[in-house]
Amino acid sequence: MKFIHRKIPKDKISGFVLCDFGLLPCETAFDVEELKKYGQIYDWGFRTGKLKRSKSSFPQFVGGQSAGDLYTETEVWDALQIVGKHALKNIGFFSNLPELEETLKVLRKSLSYRLGRRYFEIKKVNAIIRKLT
Repeated sequence: MKFIHRKIPKDKISGFVLCDFGLLPCETAFDVEELKKYGQIYDWGFRTGKLKRSKSSFPQFVGGQSAGDLYTETEVWDALQIVGKHALKNIGFFSNLPELEETLKVLRKSLSYRLGRRYFEIKKVNAIIRKLT
């Protein structure tokens, strides 16, 4: 079994999945599909109140299951763990990007993201960063 939450070397990153947590680096097509799935569940958790933001620490799991929920508590918990661990293991890549917040704003405002696209190739992200510098 391949682990999603792992450190990906900079030269192996093929692109990023964008979710509420931020940019999640991907190496393979398996990474892209799994991170898109978990990123979607993670975002849904915040929209429905199953997860809450904490200013001083990692996002918190609130839980609570109601009829008609798209995802179970276990799926939301797993998404929180996988997205969080993957982001933390790859945080070194982003510490060197002072333009990260601006890049995230540009990607979130893009038409493709608003239409549901979550994966962006590294060439597109690098082009945005070059424009911002």
